Amino acid sequence: MAQYKGYFVFGKAEMIPASSPGWWRSQGNVFTNTQEGSILIKQLEGVIFESKQAAEIRGLELCRQWIDKESIEKA
Repeated sequence: MAQYKGYFVFGKAEMIPASSPGWWRSQGNVFTNTQEGSILIKQLEGVIFESKQAAEIRGLELCRQWIDKESIEKA
């Protein structure tokens, strides 16, 4: 998990289909960063990769893009 612009972001990879290794869907989760704790505020799904690491990296990128877009819309 990493921090980005006041949020916690987490990139992960989900094997698809679950019974067939070798294909990974990128996913990203965005959490609040407050004293009370972290709350999941957005779950994102991306494209499919052959590499688990590439899918996880893309998941982080999805989170950062979503946060950037939300920042612009709130301004």
